[in-house]
Amino acid sequence: ADAAAFLKSRARQKATAQHGFSDHDVDQTPILSYQVGMSVEHEMLGVGTIEEIEGIGELMRLTVRFGDDGRKRLLARFARLTILDSMAD
Repeated sequence: ADAAAFLKSRARQKATAQHGFSDHDVDQTPILSYQVGMSVEHEMLGVGTIEEIEGIGELMRLTVRFGDDGRKRLLARFARLTILDSMAD
């Protein structure tokens, strides 16, 4: 268990150094709260609707339709989406 924790820590440090992100960049929205049909807002892409959810946990990907920007596939843990309502009408 200690070896696994150490390797995970080293991987996180390497990713931070190579890609310029850290745990502070990870979306803190509970991953289980996303649902197909939900309205969400992204800081740069605007308001969208979740059309598809793939994977689980840290590997969950969301397909979101954002008006003029079209469909985008986002890794949920980095998406930084604000939930606007629980389900679309």
